Amino acid sequence: MKKFISLINVMAVATVMFAGSTSVQAATTGTSTENVSTSTMKKEFDAAMSSTKKGDFSSQKETIEKLAEEGYGPAQALWCSALLHGTGGVSVNYDQALEYALKAIDQGQTGVPEEIAGIVYLYGYGSTKADYSKAMKYFQSASKTDMKAYRYLGYIYEQGKGVTKNMTIAIKYFEKGAEQGDITSQYELGKIYETGNGVTQDYAKAYEYYKESAARGDNIAAPAMAALGNLYEHGYGVTKNITTAESYYKKAYQAMADAS
Repeated sequence: MKKFISLINVMAVATVMFAGSTSVQAATTGTSTENVSTSTMKKEFDAAMSSTKKGDFSSQKETIEKLAEEGYGPAQALWCSALLHGTGGVSVNYDQALEYALKAIDQGQTGVPEEIAGIVYLYGYGSTKADYSKAMKYFQSASKTDMKAYRYLGYIYEQGKGVTKNMTIAIKYFEKGAEQGDITSQYELGKIYETGNGVTQDYAKAYEYYKESAARGDNIAAPAMAALGNLYEHGYGVTKNITTAESYYKKAYQAMADAS
C-alpha cells in the first residue's frame, strides 16, 4: 500500500496547511513577543508555500523543516507527512514523523498529523510498537477533517486489528471515504465486491468502484487501473476484451513509472 503514496499527497497537505495556516493555535495566547514570532513564522510559511511548485516540495524543504523545529504547527503537520512518506527529497524517518505529528496535534493541528500518528501506531513503524487503540483514536479524530482516515478505519475492521473483524463496519468506513472522494477507499470497495469478501460477489459494483478510483489516472489510481485490466482480461462482469485489458495495464504501468 505504502508504495502507492505519491508526492501529490504531500502537496495536497501543503495546500491545506497554507489555506488553514491562520488557524494555528500555538503561541497565540502568550506574550506579545510570542505573537510576533508566530506572525513572522506564518509569513515565512505562507511565502514558502506560495513559491512551492506543484510536484516540487524539495524546493522549500529546508524552510519547512526550520519552521517545524521552531514550533510552527502548520509546518510540523506538513513536515511529519514528508518524513513518513519520504517525499520531496526528505529521507523517511518514522520516529521523527511521529514526533512532529504529535507536536502538531498538541498545537491544535487536526487531520493530517492525526492520520500520520495513526499510521505509525497501526503498523508499528520505526521504534514505535503497534498500538491499535491509539491508532483507532487518531484515525477517528482525523476523519472529522481528513477523508483518508476512513480507509484506515476500514482496514482496522477488515483485518481485525485490535477489534473483532467486522466487514459490515469496514465497508461502512470505506463507503464514507469513497463518498468523500478517497480513491483508495473506492479501490478497496472494488476489491471487496470483486472477491465477495463479506458481501455477495458483484462484478458490476466492483467495476464501478474501480472505474471511479481509476479516473484520476495517477500512481495512486494505478491499482484500480490494473484491476480494470483484470476484469477485461477475464471477462468478469464485462465483455472479455484483451485489447482493453492491455490498455488498462499499460496505463497503470505508466502511472507508476511517471511517479518513480
